[in-house]
Amino acid sequence: MASVNPALLSLVREYRGLTQEQLAERLGFTQGYLSKVENRLVEPSDEAVERIARSLDWPVAFFYRSDRVYGFGTACMYHRKRASLPVHALRSVQATINVIRIALAPMMREVEIEAPPFPLLDIDLFDSDPARIARLVRGTWRLPMGPISDLVQTLEVAGGIVYRVDFGTRLLDAVSHWAPDMPPLFFVNTEAPGDRVRFSLAHELGHVIMHAAPTRDMEHEADLFASEFLMPADEIGPSLTGIDLARAAQLKPYWKVSMAALIMRARDLGYISRQRASRLFMQMSSLGYRTVEPVPISHEEPTLLKKIVSIQRQVHGYTLEELVELAGIPEADFNNHQLTDTPVLRALK
Repeated sequence: MASVNPALLSLVREYRGLTQEQLAERLGFTQGYLSKVENRLVEPSDEAVERIARSLDWPVAFFYRSDRVYGFGTACMYHRKRASLPVHALRSVQATINVIRIALAPMMREVEIEAPPFPLLDIDLFDSDPARIARLVRGTWRLPMGPISDLVQTLEVAGGIVYRVDFGTRLLDAVSHWAPDMPPLFFVNTEAPGDRVRFSLAHELGHVIMHAAPTRDMEHEADLFASEFLMPADEIGPSLTGIDLARAAQLKPYWKVSMAALIMRARDLGYISRQRASRLFMQMSSLGYRTVEPVPISHEEPTLLKKIVSIQRQVHGYTLEELVELAGIPEADFNNHQLTDTPVLRALK
């Protein structure tokens, strides 16, 4: 009989927002015992696993799966957050992303995304030049000149999956996760504004493409990639000369990036001085634009996951109940994480 996977016990506990102490109190266990179980020092009895599962409202079978749990900072998971995000919130998001990926994995094995392989371009092999890599990716994907009209669709056509999820905090914008035998997954915060989501997605794309191994300056490198990918220097440059807030607001709906990103792009490309950029950011703060900018950008809706579910139901004949069982998570959580079509998919024979 398979052994329990302690990493999945910890995962679901954190997904439910419980500390070891809180779960142990619910179960009448000592925290020390639960800690030993989660750290593989004690093998729990079947009865103990069943009690834990009931307390967490989770299928017992899930805890016997062999799936690995990935953390932030690994080569396959990156995130774009603000410095003030507390650790407990980050752990909760990490748990949510792992649960969704584990639930998706069985469904992904029975469909094929007909798209070219996602490019892997190690930044060390490109003179540590993220802008050069961004231009290469745009060319490889045959993107037209000018702004990218729908970044979510662009990623899905390339074979990535974009998933909108409530992170429970506004201090985290996006997470990328590329586990073995899975397509690249991009999770974006439903609470983030559309312009910020686009830059965060492009930032995470930079991580996925450039950072098979982490680098010292990888966050800055991902920002440089995102800037060039969304706002190619040769194309946007002339319109940034002497930019002010009115001009930034005018350019925003065309390039579909924030006013702040446009000002930073003008500064980094030398079209305005750092002093002028600082004054513009001070003006934005005084007007409340650093919190909510004018000229909102609409969210781009992912469609690929909906197509995957459609293939499972219409081609493979799964009922909704069978899909829930295949995912291995409670029906309420399956429904809560709306499985949301762009690349051509083909059922595997």
